[in-house]
Amino acid sequence: MEPSEAVIEAERPNITLTCEIIFGEPSMLVGVRWYLDGDLLKELPECNLNDTSYVYVDEDFCDIDQSKLLLENVVRFFQGNYSCEGMTSAGWGPRSEEEELVIRCKFYSSTDESR
Repeated sequence: MEPSEAVIEAERPNITLTCEIIFGEPSMLVGVRWYLDGDLLKELPECNLNDTSYVYVDEDFCDIDQSKLLLENVVRFFQGNYSCEGMTSAGWGPRSEEEELVIRCKFYSSTDESR
């Protein structure tokens, strides 16, 4: 996860998550499942060039680095534990350990004049 430390919500940063193969052959990812707090968040790639709905799309459209997931303009609702599992031509690997994303938020008290 980059950055790896807690982030400040007011800055609305972008966070990049990376799923890497640590051991095994082949080492080329062909798919990644991303999880947030154990629930499936996204599976990449999201397109299938054999699908007729992509008939007018350039072939490079699906040529993305699925080992990375970009979270844009992060706010408190993105906070949680992220994990992934990668797929190579040999099949799906085990799910990674969870990595916690901590979002620092400013909370106001009823006596706070700066609200």
